[in-house]
Order: sequence, then structure tokens, then C-alpha cells
Amino acid sequence: MLSHSRDGVAAAFMMATTPHSAIYTLASLAIVAALGCGKTNVVSVDGSSTVFLISAAVAEKFNEASPKVKVVVSQSGTGGGFKKLAAGEIDVCGASRKITDAEAEACHAAGVEIVPLTVAFDGLAVVANPANGWCNVLTVDQLKTIWRAESAGAVTKWSDVNPEWPDVELSLYGPGDDSGTFDYFTQVINGREKSGRRDYSASENDNALVTGVSGDNGALGYFGLGYYAENQEKLKLIAVDAGDGPKLPSPETVRDGSYRPLSRSLYVYVRRSSLANPGVVAFLKYYLQEAASVAPAVGYVPVTDEIARQSREALAEALSAVKPPPAASAATSDAPAGPDEQMRSSGPIPLFREAGQAGRSTYAHWPCRAAWRQRGTSPPYPVATLSRSDDFGGCTVILNSAVFRIPSRVSRALRHHLHQEAQT
Repeated sequence: MLSHSRDGVAAAFMMATTPHSAIYTLASLAIVAALGCGKTNVVSVDGSSTVFLISAAVAEKFNEASPKVKVVVSQSGTGGGFKKLAAGEIDVCGASRKITDAEAEACHAAGVEIVPLTVAFDGLAVVANPANGWCNVLTVDQLKTIWRAESAGAVTKWSDVNPEWPDVELSLYGPGDDSGTFDYFTQVINGREKSGRRDYSASENDNALVTGVSGDNGALGYFGLGYYAENQEKLKLIAVDAGDGPKLPSPETVRDGSYRPLSRSLYVYVRRSSLANPGVVAFLKYYLQEAASVAPAVGYVPVTDEIARQSREALAEALSAVKPPPAASAATSDAPAGPDEQMRSSGPIPLFREAGQAGRSTYAHWPCRAAWRQRGTSPPYPVATLSRSDDFGGCTVILNSAVFRIPSRVSRALRHHLHQEAQT
């Protein structure tokens, strides 16, 4: 059985639930592994908290099978993930909805090309507290009555939805603005994306929503089916009636679309330039190969054979257009040989900005900016700057206002690049 709960994969993937002291330890280990031996290939995945469950489960299996590649999976919401993708901070963005025109334009403006792949189906679970003995079904119209913007301050009790229900306070829990689940729900229920009441408990952390609903007798909430599957004993699943009778989300009703309008596809969006990284390619091929078996284990539904084929073909087509990066020569590189050559081949290295924000990663990248300029382009990642050297041969790096100490055995070649960066 896969260990697919967030707590189960936190240690492996450096999640936000990791204790602060452990965050620095894990971050340091990641840096040492990537810089010290030059063989660790880091693949960064962020985005949807819904897709997180399947991405983390796939990455857990992949990391065990491929020790030379480290897949780091985080979650900041679909919208947050697309922002990081446009900024060149991640390789893969999990998304619980399609990319918007504005997000696609932001990627285009930044020179980031993307490749979408469909990995699973999901049904949004509408849930109440198990103590709720009066509501078993909600119509789409009733969901709109509850969640539309005009209901803020007006629909505050269950009896406001149905006069036959008790005068129990209606406490609402749902995803926040950066969530693709929020975007999808408001679109299909309220008729316009991001349109809805704001007087509810919002979070991009679906486990926080589970905790809220399970601890409040008058609660109602919604999130991806995988989080209901993990917490069935704490929640009551509400059927949804779109006009053809009540339907509960299940593998059958989600796959055939009869659980409407809350059935949807789940995606990963890949930065095309990241396909030059063999580790990214290996992970994506493994993802598409294993998604059908992993999806049910984390509460989601496998895609049809036809959609799976389309995703494999889309990846193959994208790979056919990838050109290998030109080899650096002595005339074009300002980096010395030796350990630095290993560092330059290791690709982007995640450095966590501060405790409590594990997974919100930025990158140092080799060769340094001067070498990229000689090649007529700019580095695809922000480059760190050296603060100072310590008395033991190590160095301190300041990156996005965060301080990281690099041990002496991996700092000699690093200092060369950081000094070069400070002078350009």
C-alpha cells in the first residue's frame, strides 16, 4: 500500500508540515548532495494541492527506483504553481484546472513554453460533518444559493437553504483564491470563475479544510475526492443533484461524467525547456506509466486509455523538438575544471527561503551569469550572490534575503562562481 497521506510523504518531500529545524537540515542535505557529488538531478514539482497527492505518490515510488534523481513535490495551489512556472522556478506544475489565458500569457511573456499532460480524473467532494443528520443531498441550485456572492451575510443557517432543516449555523470551508479547485467550483456552480462569497474559512491546504469540517457540527465544505478518501471516517459525503437525481462521486460516476458538474480532469504542465533535463524526462515517463495504478490508491480515477495515449504522444512530440544544450568550451566558460564541472552539470539546486516555507523554492544555477552572457542568453534561474567566506573555508550564500551556509568541502568551486556573479 502506498504511503500517500501528506504526513506520510512529508519527510521525503520536505513539505510545509515539516518542523522548522528539519527544514534547514533537509535543505542543507539537498544542497550538499547536489553540490558535493555532482550526481543528484533535482526535479521540482509544485502547484495544485489536489494533484499533490498523486504527484507525491508517484515521486515516492520514482525516487526509490531512481536514486540519482530527486523529485521534490510541493503545493502552493494551481494559481501559485503557474506563477512559479512562469518565473522559471519549477519544472512541473500540477493543476486541477486548465491554464487560464492570463496565466498562459504570463508564461509566454517570460519565454516559458509549456506542455500539458492529463494524469487523472477527480470529482469534487461536497462534505459535511458526520453529526449532520438532515442533509444528504444538495442540488446545484442549493449549492449556488450557499456559495454565491449575494449570500454573504444572508445565508448563514442551514434553514436558509431549506426551511425544513434546523436553525443550525452554516459554517463554510473551501479552497482559497490560488486554488484551481476554487476556480473550477465557482465556474461550474456560480457561473463565473472566482465569483462567490468570501465570508468562509479559506485555505489552499486541503488537510486544514478536512480539520475544519470534521470539527464543526454545522460545517459544509468541498475539495478534491482524494482528501475525502483519506478521511472518510471524519466526514459525511453529500450527494449532488444536477437535475437527473442524486449522484455521489465514485470511480464510475466521475469517469463517465454523470457526477456533474463536479467531475474534472487533473493535469501536470511541464516547462518545455526542462525537457532537456534527463531527470525530468525520466520522471514524466514514469508518471504517465504509473498514473493509472497510483490514482486509485490516492482516491482519484484513472483516465481513459485514449486520454492516456494522447498524453504519451504529447510528451513524445515535445521531446522530439528538444535540442540538447551546447557543450561548454574553454572559450565560452569562465569556470575552472574539476569539481566545478560536476556542479555545472548538476542543474538547478533547490534552496529553501526560510523555515515554514519548505517547497517555496528558488534556485542557484551554474554556470554563472557571465558565462551565460558569453553564450548570448540569460540564465533561466536567479543566481545566488556570495556574502562572505568563513574562517573554515566554507561560505555563506544570500539568496532572496535568506542565508545559507555551505560547508567547506563543497564551497571552493561554488565561491568561484559566486565571486564572478558579484562582479557582473
